[in-house]
Amino acid sequence: MTGQLRRTGGEGQESTEIAATPREIMEVIADFEAYPEWVSQMESAKILERDQEGRPAKASFRVDSPLLSANYTLAFTYLGEDRGMAWKYEAGSLRDLTGSYVLDPLEDGRTRVTYKLTVELGIPLPGPLKRLAAKQIVKSALLDLKTRAERQARA
Repeated sequence: MTGQLRRTGGEGQESTEIAATPREIMEVIADFEAYPEWVSQMESAKILERDQEGRPAKASFRVDSPLLSANYTLAFTYLGEDRGMAWKYEAGSLRDLTGSYVLDPLEDGRTRVTYKLTVELGIPLPGPLKRLAAKQIVKSALLDLKTRAERQARA
């Protein structure tokens, strides 16, 4: 992993390089129903609505971790030319879960992926624990994505 994690409130940001094209990575991150196969602590994911291009526009998720169990619904928007996606919190047991994946193509079929996240768990936690939660989510998400996308790109 490269980059620095911002440590303010429940926000995190980090980047990594993945040996896959932006298109290959978008196929992974937009396949929400497959998340339980590769996203740590993801119990279920269900697409609720699709946009006019057939991409998921709204989905519900259930996660179960040592810190908390949560159900939530997110709404998604997509950047053009397989450049990434963003989401905003719609409903559920959290207070906020807003973020994005931004994909920057590099040479040799690699892509720099930047993951940004704002999370408010909805339970009273001291600031350092909020920062730890955001940090863990961002690091885990990028590692899981890197593993899955590189495996699929080699297949």
